[in-house]
Amino acid sequence: MFDPSYTEEQAALVEGARKFAAEHIIPVAGEYDEKGEHPDKVFRAAWELGLMNVEVPDAYGGLGLSTLEGCLIAEEIAYGCAGMATSMVCNHLSMLPLMIAGTDAQKDKYLNWLTSEFVFASYCCSEPEAGSDVAGMRSRLTKDGDGWVLNGQKRWITNGAYASFYTGFATIDPELRHKGITAFVLPRDTPGITVGKKENKLGQRASNTVDVTFEDVRLTKDNILGEPGRGFAVAMETFDKSRPMIAAQCTASSVARWTSRLSTPTSARRLAFPSHSTRLSSS
Repeated sequence: MFDPSYTEEQAALVEGARKFAAEHIIPVAGEYDEKGEHPDKVFRAAWELGLMNVEVPDAYGGLGLSTLEGCLIAEEIAYGCAGMATSMVCNHLSMLPLMIAGTDAQKDKYLNWLTSEFVFASYCCSEPEAGSDVAGMRSRLTKDGDGWVLNGQKRWITNGAYASFYTGFATIDPELRHKGITAFVLPRDTPGITVGKKENKLGQRASNTVDVTFEDVRLTKDNILGEPGRGFAVAMETFDKSRPMIAAQCTASSVARWTSRLSTPTSARRLAFPSHSTRLSSS
């Protein structure tokens, strides 16, 4: 029978994340959101405490936590600030193509980078005309000798201006649709990569969101994740494994919990017809 109760270890993770949110996030969340600034100090403290990159296997210096345990942490962090939570879990999203399709050498290089240094990674999938329609992307990988040349523009890239490396997708032939998609990984300092201006968003403003453009970027086989033309499956598995953590940020433990906390005092004071709103909702 399924037991919904937490283990002692899971309860400790929840308590630790909740304490971090109360002490480090909630007191400054409003200021960072209003100014639309990147809360580097908060993120560094989270990384030092082990609240980022939580599903990186212990072989690469991570905690090796499960998806459930990652969701438990994400819930509590999102209760502090949804924007900060989005940026903190983005490393998880970005590392998944490496976990799914990376070689041992690629995993060793990039996953160890996430755990040994305070760095961000970004996931480059969406484009100006291809968001949910992954197979419709236009970013192009063209074969050039033993390597490839990448051209294209990615949009709505979380942490894009602060990332030390990018995982992403491009097509070897747009006419092939999903059969042409290929996954890649690139360090930020690769020639030809530029970052656009920060989006002035209505919400989650403490999370950096930008365009990332690739112009005649040269790739070798060491930058290709998996087999060329097999990237669509990598992207779909990445979404399968990352979406639970996104959902966790919207549950009663996070965004919805804040909504209830903030609205209850107001509804208790508000008169309507002429009863209190809370009385009306319970009648």
